[in-house]
Amino acid sequence: MPQTLLIFTRGPFANTMTAYLERFAERFGTGNSITKINDLQDLDAINEVQIIDKSNLIVLISDTAAYRIAEKLAQEARAAGAAFLTVYLEMLRLRIGPVVKASEGPCWNCSVRREFQHSSHPTALAALRHSQEFEIEALQTGFLDAHTRQAAALLLLFLQEHAELQTGLVVEIDLHDGKRIDNFVWGVHDCEVCGLQRPAFTRTVDTLEQVLASQYS
Repeated sequence: MPQTLLIFTRGPFANTMTAYLERFAERFGTGNSITKINDLQDLDAINEVQIIDKSNLIVLISDTAAYRIAEKLAQEARAAGAAFLTVYLEMLRLRIGPVVKASEGPCWNCSVRREFQHSSHPTALAALRHSQEFEIEALQTGFLDAHTRQAAALLLLFLQEHAELQTGLVVEIDLHDGKRIDNFVWGVHDCEVCGLQRPAFTRTVDTLEQVLASQYS
Protein backbone atom coordinates (compact mmCIF):
# COMPACT_ATOMS: atom_id res chain seq x y z
CA MET A 1 0.00 0.00 0.00
CA PRO A 2 1.38 3.43 -0.84
CA GLN A 3 2.85 5.27 2.10
CA THR A 4 1.73 8.82 1.36
CA LEU A 5 -1.91 9.42 0.39
CA LEU A 6 -3.46 12.77 -0.44
CA ILE A 7 -7.24 12.40 -0.37
CA PHE A 8 -9.69 14.95 -1.75
CA THR A 9 -13.32 14.50 -0.73
CA ARG A 10 -16.55 15.81 -2.20
CA GLY A 11 -19.87 15.27 -0.43
CA PRO A 12 -21.09 13.98 2.96
CA PHE A 13 -20.60 10.30 2.09
CA ALA A 14 -17.01 10.96 1.01
CA ASN A 15 -16.23 13.02 4.11
CA THR A 16 -17.54 10.38 6.50
CA MET A 17 -15.95 7.55 4.55
CA THR A 18 -12.54 9.23 4.70
CA ALA A 19 -12.84 9.75 8.45
CA TYR A 20 -13.42 6.01 8.86
CA LEU A 21 -10.55 5.26 6.48
CA GLU A 22 -8.18 7.24 8.69
CA ARG A 23 -9.50 5.50 11.79
CA PHE A 24 -9.15 2.03 10.28
CA ALA A 25 -5.65 2.74 8.94
CA GLU A 26 -4.53 3.83 12.39
CA ARG A 27 -6.24 0.93 14.15
CA PHE A 28 -4.74 -1.73 11.89
CA GLY A 29 -1.31 -0.12 11.83
CA THR A 30 -0.88 0.17 8.09
CA GLY A 31 1.83 2.80 8.59
CA ASN A 32 0.43 5.08 5.93
CA SER A 33 0.43 8.84 5.97
CA ILE A 34 -3.00 10.21 5.04
CA THR A 35 -3.64 13.87 4.32
CA LYS A 36 -7.19 14.86 3.45
CA ILE A 37 -8.74 17.95 1.94
CA ASN A 38 -12.49 17.93 2.50
CA ASP A 39 -15.33 19.41 0.48
CA LEU A 40 -13.53 20.02 -2.78
CA GLN A 41 -16.03 21.83 -4.97
CA ASP A 42 -14.20 23.49 -7.83
CA LEU A 43 -11.03 23.42 -9.89
CA ASP A 44 -9.62 26.61 -8.39
CA ALA A 45 -9.31 24.95 -4.99
CA ILE A 46 -6.94 22.36 -6.49
CA ASN A 47 -4.54 25.09 -7.60
CA GLU A 48 -4.17 26.20 -4.00
CA VAL A 49 -2.94 22.80 -2.80
CA GLN A 50 0.82 22.85 -2.29
CA ILE A 51 1.48 19.25 -1.23
CA ILE A 52 0.51 17.28 -4.34
CA ASP A 53 4.15 16.70 -5.26
CA LYS A 54 4.81 15.21 -1.81
CA SER A 55 2.31 12.37 -2.28
CA ASN A 56 2.71 9.14 -4.24
CA LEU A 57 -1.04 8.44 -4.46
CA ILE A 58 -3.73 11.05 -4.99
CA VAL A 59 -7.30 9.90 -4.36
CA LEU A 60 -10.59 11.61 -5.16
CA ILE A 61 -13.47 10.27 -3.05
CA SER A 62 -16.81 11.66 -4.15
CA ASP A 63 -20.50 10.99 -3.56
CA THR A 64 -20.99 11.00 -7.34
CA ALA A 65 -18.80 11.03 -10.41
CA ALA A 66 -16.97 14.37 -10.70
CA TYR A 67 -15.20 14.11 -14.02
CA ARG A 68 -13.94 17.67 -14.42
CA ILE A 69 -12.37 17.61 -10.96
CA ALA A 70 -10.99 14.11 -11.58
CA GLU A 71 -9.45 15.16 -14.87
CA LYS A 72 -7.73 18.12 -13.21
CA LEU A 73 -6.40 15.98 -10.34
CA ALA A 74 -5.22 13.35 -12.83
CA GLN A 75 -3.25 16.05 -14.65
CA GLU A 76 -1.70 17.27 -11.40
CA ALA A 77 -0.84 13.72 -10.36
CA ARG A 78 0.77 12.98 -13.70
CA ALA A 79 2.87 16.15 -13.48
CA ALA A 80 3.97 15.19 -9.96
CA GLY A 81 4.76 11.59 -10.92
CA ALA A 82 2.08 10.27 -8.57
CA ALA A 83 -0.57 7.60 -9.07
CA PHE A 84 -4.22 8.68 -9.18
CA LEU A 85 -7.37 6.87 -8.08
CA THR A 86 -11.05 7.80 -8.08
CA VAL A 87 -13.62 6.42 -5.65
CA TYR A 88 -17.29 7.28 -6.02
CA LEU A 89 -20.82 5.95 -5.66
CA GLU A 90 -23.04 4.92 -8.56
CA MET A 91 -26.35 4.34 -6.82
CA LEU A 92 -25.20 1.94 -4.06
CA ARG A 93 -22.27 0.56 -6.04
CA LEU A 94 -18.86 1.66 -4.84
CA ARG A 95 -16.55 2.18 -7.79
CA ILE A 96 -12.82 2.13 -7.04
CA GLY A 97 -10.62 3.07 -9.96
CA PRO A 98 -9.35 3.17 -12.50
CA VAL A 99 -5.81 3.19 -11.16
CA VAL A 100 -3.86 5.71 -13.22
CA LYS A 101 -0.07 5.94 -13.18
CA ALA A 102 1.99 8.85 -14.39
CA SER A 103 4.40 6.84 -16.53
CA GLU A 104 1.89 4.41 -18.05
CA GLY A 105 -1.41 4.08 -19.86
CA PRO A 106 -4.34 3.90 -19.74
CA CYS A 107 -4.86 7.36 -18.34
CA TRP A 108 -7.95 9.03 -16.92
CA ASN A 109 -8.97 10.32 -20.34
CA CYS A 110 -8.86 6.76 -21.70
CA SER A 111 -11.25 5.56 -19.00
CA VAL A 112 -13.77 8.31 -19.80
CA ARG A 113 -13.61 7.61 -23.53
CA ARG A 114 -14.07 3.89 -22.91
CA GLU A 115 -17.09 4.51 -20.69
CA PHE A 116 -18.86 6.46 -23.41
CA GLN A 117 -17.73 4.01 -26.07
CA HIS A 118 -19.40 1.12 -24.26
CA SER A 119 -22.51 2.98 -23.11
CA SER A 120 -25.80 2.08 -24.76
CA HIS A 121 -27.00 5.65 -24.19
CA PRO A 122 -23.97 7.97 -24.45
CA THR A 123 -26.09 11.13 -24.75
CA ALA A 124 -27.98 10.37 -21.55
CA LEU A 125 -24.73 9.42 -19.84
CA ALA A 126 -23.18 12.74 -20.85
CA ALA A 127 -26.17 14.62 -19.40
CA LEU A 128 -25.91 12.63 -16.16
CA ARG A 129 -22.18 13.23 -15.78
CA HIS A 130 -22.67 16.94 -16.48
CA SER A 131 -25.35 17.27 -13.79
CA GLN A 132 -23.17 15.42 -11.29
CA GLU A 133 -20.54 18.12 -11.60
CA PHE A 134 -22.92 20.53 -9.89
CA GLU A 135 -25.26 18.39 -7.81
CA ILE A 136 -24.59 15.75 -5.19
CA GLU A 137 -27.40 13.24 -4.88
CA ALA A 138 -29.14 12.99 -1.53
CA LEU A 139 -28.46 9.71 0.27
CA GLN A 140 -30.60 7.87 2.78
CA THR A 141 -29.07 9.19 5.99
CA GLY A 142 -30.34 6.23 7.98
CA PHE A 143 -27.87 3.97 6.19
CA LEU A 144 -25.13 6.55 5.65
CA ASP A 145 -22.94 5.54 8.58
CA ALA A 146 -23.10 1.81 7.87
CA HIS A 147 -22.36 2.26 4.19
CA THR A 148 -19.47 4.68 4.77
CA ARG A 149 -17.83 2.29 7.23
CA GLN A 150 -18.23 -0.56 4.75
CA ALA A 151 -16.86 1.54 1.90
CA ALA A 152 -13.85 2.67 3.96
CA ALA A 153 -13.01 -0.92 4.89
CA LEU A 154 -13.34 -2.02 1.26
CA LEU A 155 -11.05 0.75 0.04
CA LEU A 156 -8.44 -0.09 2.67
CA LEU A 157 -8.65 -3.76 1.67
CA PHE A 158 -8.31 -2.81 -1.99
CA LEU A 159 -5.15 -0.84 -1.30
CA GLN A 160 -3.68 -3.70 0.71
CA GLU A 161 -4.57 -6.31 -1.91
CA HIS A 162 -3.08 -4.25 -4.71
CA ALA A 163 0.05 -2.85 -3.12
CA GLU A 164 1.57 -2.29 -6.55
CA LEU A 165 -1.62 -0.64 -7.83
CA GLN A 166 -2.23 -2.35 -11.16
CA THR A 167 -2.68 0.22 -13.88
CA GLY A 168 -6.22 0.40 -15.25
CA LEU A 169 -7.77 -1.70 -12.49
CA VAL A 170 -11.42 -0.92 -11.68
CA VAL A 171 -13.36 -2.62 -8.90
CA GLU A 172 -17.12 -2.24 -8.41
CA ILE A 173 -18.69 -3.45 -5.17
CA ASP A 174 -22.42 -3.51 -4.45
CA LEU A 175 -22.84 -2.16 -0.91
CA HIS A 176 -26.19 -3.93 -0.66
CA ASP A 177 -25.18 -7.53 -1.34
CA GLY A 178 -21.38 -7.33 -1.44
CA LYS A 179 -21.07 -8.56 -5.04
CA ARG A 180 -17.72 -7.56 -6.51
CA ILE A 181 -16.66 -7.16 -10.14
CA ASP A 182 -13.04 -6.56 -11.21
CA ASN A 183 -12.29 -5.04 -14.60
CA PHE A 184 -9.46 -3.31 -16.42
CA VAL A 185 -9.60 -0.22 -18.61
CA TRP A 186 -7.83 -0.62 -21.93
CA GLY A 187 -5.90 2.37 -23.19
CA VAL A 188 -7.20 4.23 -26.21
CA HIS A 189 -4.87 3.67 -29.14
CA ASP A 190 -4.60 7.32 -30.17
CA CYS A 191 -4.86 8.97 -26.74
CA GLU A 192 -3.01 12.29 -26.76
CA VAL A 193 -2.26 12.05 -23.04
CA CYS A 194 -0.72 8.60 -22.72
CA GLY A 195 -0.86 6.89 -26.12
CA LEU A 196 1.50 9.18 -27.97
CA GLN A 197 4.05 8.87 -25.16
CA ARG A 198 4.41 5.13 -25.70
CA PRO A 199 7.18 3.98 -28.03
CA ALA A 200 6.08 3.84 -31.64
CA PHE A 201 6.58 0.06 -31.86
CA THR A 202 3.84 -0.43 -29.26
CA ARG A 203 1.35 1.66 -31.21
CA THR A 204 1.29 -0.17 -34.54
CA VAL A 205 -1.77 -1.77 -36.08
CA ASP A 206 -0.08 -5.17 -35.83
CA THR A 207 0.42 -4.74 -32.09
CA LEU A 208 -3.18 -3.61 -31.66
CA GLU A 209 -4.41 -6.70 -33.54
CA GLN A 210 -2.28 -8.96 -31.32
CA VAL A 211 -3.64 -7.37 -28.15
CA LEU A 212 -7.23 -7.70 -29.33
CA ALA A 213 -6.67 -11.27 -30.47
CA SER A 214 -5.37 -12.26 -27.05
CA GLN A 215 -8.68 -11.18 -25.52
CA TYR A 216 -10.64 -13.65 -27.60
CA SER A 217 -8.23 -16.58 -27.68
